[in-house]
Amino acid sequence: GPTEQDPATVLVVEDDPSLCRALAATLKAPGFRPVTAASAAEGLRWFAHYAPDLVLLDLGLPDRDGLSVIADLRARGSTTPIVVLSARGGEMVKVQALDLGADDYVQKPFGVDELLARLRAGLRHGVQARGSAPVVTAGDLVVDLLLERHAPQPRTQGAPHVESITLETPAANRRQAASSVAS
Repeated sequence: GPTEQDPATVLVVEDDPSLCRALAATLKAPGFRPVTAASAAEGLRWFAHYAPDLVLLDLGLPDRDGLSVIADLRARGSTTPIVVLSARGGEMVKVQALDLGADDYVQKPFGVDELLARLRAGLRHGVQARGSAPVVTAGDLVVDLLLERHAPQPRTQGAPHVESITLETPAANRRQAASSVAS
């Protein structure tokens, strides 16, 4: 997850160049790492390349409607938080965006402090939502990096068997250190 050394990457998909520059500057100040895209196609390309922690998405894009970008990302199985930033203010479009998988909706014109607060909330929700996502599979082994559980998969005929493995993670080391200090 994002730390002070590793700031949260926010993909800004906005076709208005001056607003895009302003958003990038606004995001840099509190320590986010903005990546900008001027179209849906570029946004989806950068999404795959940068694996951002959050997407800030305009709905009025030149090549595709932003609603279809939300649907596309969710259809790919992405749980990355999506905050819509749009001039469209009708209740129906907000409901549509949220039902398609957006996590929040900010209407233009917007206050910078409110936008930043909504991004921070989106990032917190994203960390919670990804609670079961970091699972690594290697051969017979399935490792859940957050739960620090590992278990052999059901064996297929002729597959080598993994007897046991010890998984050391920073979280496990911190708990061990904390319990030895406590004792």
